[in-house]
Amino acid sequence: QLLCAEKSATIKVIPMNEAGDLCLDQYEQLFTERTKLVAVGHVSNAIGTVNPIRQITSIAKQRGVAVLVDGAQAAPHRPIDVQEIGCDNVGVTIDTGHAFVAGEVVAESIVLAHRAGDRLFHMHFNDNYTTSDDDMIVGSVHSTCYIEILYWLDRTGYNGWLSMDQYPYREDGRQALQESIEWIKALSEKLHSYGIDKIGSLIRNGNATETTHELRRLLLR
Repeated sequence: QLLCAEKSATIKVIPMNEAGDLCLDQYEQLFTERTKLVAVGHVSNAIGTVNPIRQITSIAKQRGVAVLVDGAQAAPHRPIDVQEIGCDNVGVTIDTGHAFVAGEVVAESIVLAHRAGDRLFHMHFNDNYTTSDDDMIVGSVHSTCYIEILYWLDRTGYNGWLSMDQYPYREDGRQALQESIEWIKALSEKLHSYGIDKIGSLIRNGNATETTHELRRLLLR
């Protein structure tokens, strides 16, 4: 809305019926020669409606209009086939805090996004004790996990966005964010000083005792 006000653009809302379904016949009538973007959620975060993304995308493509799909509500509950829904530029944001709470292995998610065709578009960093998304300083709990995360970001050639947020209940907010940045920088420096190839060898060998020994040396030497 702020951008629309700045650019003198107009937002048109797709009508829905009493059941919460989008009215596609009325959706088609909203297009004009000035239409530039269709933005829609795959699944409604308010009422849970699964929107017909393939049809929505197809109608927009026929008119040369780009489509932005928010898939955050859909991804945890249903498989998403990028080719099937017809979106050319679908990507993933990995929020480490949310992933830790959900019991995910963040490094594995990074690799899976890479194998899907470099679909990782955004890495979001913070930390927690896995019972809630506390938005703590990066590395304050999952320091060894962050070694693995940074290793796979390097190995997969990730060069997209990095961001972080904090909820410093007692600390100064700027200092907390700066400390998170310093943790990322320090862990990355240690990782490269130790040797990316050495980490790769540890993974291939699959010896847990040897790996933890080397991680201890990497972090504490």
